[in-house]
Amino acid sequence: MICPDCGVTYDLVAQMNAVHERKCACGAQMERNWQETSFHASPDSYSHTIWSDSLAINPEQAEEHKRHFPDIPLDNQGRPGFESYKKHNAYLEKTGFTKKRQKVRHSIRDRNPRKATPE
Repeated sequence: MICPDCGVTYDLVAQMNAVHERKCACGAQMERNWQETSFHASPDSYSHTIWSDSLAINPEQAEEHKRHFPDIPLDNQGRPGFESYKKHNAYLEKTGFTKKRQKVRHSIRDRNPRKATPE
């Protein structure tokens, strides 16, 4: 939850349809912070920085990375951080990586079920 007046946040674990009323210390009614709970809040930016383990680079390559991608930060583990979908996709295209759709696991019944054989 977030206070619309002072910006103070309060973590509350509850169902999405649950109604909770909470007052901030400043006296204002707190509101649900929907942007914080969504991964991809808008087409222009992620709700928080995405640090990619799979695109991490060797620390010795950090200077070269900064020359080619000055707007993509690296953390201390060499993972690039992305603040927007556009920057993420542009980085993937420039580096030659492809983003494949995630495979969805199906139930056992959906996977080639054995046919019953008469005995």
